[in-house]
Parts: sequence; structure tokens; C-alpha cells
Amino acid sequence: MEDQKRIIDKDILGNFALIIGIYAVSSFLLFDLSDIRQRSVCFYLLLGTHILYTVLNNSSSSVFIKTTDYSLPYALSGFLLGIWFCLTDWLLPLEHISKFSGIILIFSSLAAFVAIVDIGEYFQKKINSEFIPPFFVVNIILFKIVMLTFALPFLVNGTWDWTIISFGDLIDIYTSREFMDPPRRLH
Repeated sequence: MEDQKRIIDKDILGNFALIIGIYAVSSFLLFDLSDIRQRSVCFYLLLGTHILYTVLNNSSSSVFIKTTDYSLPYALSGFLLGIWFCLTDWLLPLEHISKFSGIILIFSSLAAFVAIVDIGEYFQKKINSEFIPPFFVVNIILFKIVMLTFALPFLVNGTWDWTIISFGDLIDIYTSREFMDPPRRLH
């Protein structure tokens, strides 16, 4: 009975803390986001986190795997990826902003939309209603309008330049002879 009254369980809260921790540590401690190479590595780390939660959200349960609903952590990781991409594109000293930031923000807001709908369905079941409560429908509409409003400056003023180095080029950079053998000091 106690488990049915909670909206999310401790595993989901732990996943939330892990996702937020990964974003905070990688963005503020591990990487210098003003360097395009390090920003790209950070982006791929965060994208990998989102892909992991996408796989977990879509995986089937078995006898060996505990059944946990990962839809909320999946939504959080996708939403934070879009917010992170837009904020770093906007706040960092890059030459220009990218239209891709607006597109990524729109698609990541779809992930947040999934979370709001899940929470609305929870309350729908809690009050034994056929419909999601109107409060959540209004919030969903307002949320989409706010996200589209934030995406518009990127879509209107941005260029079609991708502000992230491709994964293959990053591997080439970090495995190059110049990177592997740093210059030696003269004594």
C-alpha cells in the first residue's frame, strides 16, 4: 500500500541524483567548456548518459533484471541534454549560435513532455478519472510554449554550423602523435 502512494521510488530518485551529478561534475569540474574539444567530449559523455537511459527505458525485464520504470530518468536526461546544449551554445564565447541548439531544445522538451504526461497519468489513476487533470494539460501547453519561445532565438539568429567536433575527429585528435607525446621541456 505504501508503494502505491509514492509517485516515484528510491531507485528513480537515485537515478535523478546520478544524472544531475554527472551533468554538474562534467560541466563544472571535469571539462573546460570554453575549449571546443573539451566541450565536445562533455557533450558525448552526456549524450552517452541519455542513450544509456534510453536503452534502460526500452529494455524488457527478466528474472535477473529488477523491473524499474526508467521513463522519468530518461526524460530528465534528455531534457537536461537540450538545456545544457543551448546554455553552453549561448553563454560560451563561441563565434555564433547554432540553429541545431534550437532543434535539440525542441526535441529534448519532448522528453520533458513525457515526464509531465507520466506524472499526470499517475494523478489520473490516483483520483480515478478517465482524463488527465486539467492542471497538467495546462502545464503541458505552457511548457511547450515556453520551450518554443526559448528555441526561437536559436532558430532565427543561429547558423547551420554544428558547434561540436565529430566523434571520429575527437578520437583522431586525442590519439594523435602530438597529443600523446607532449613537447619536452628544455633543461
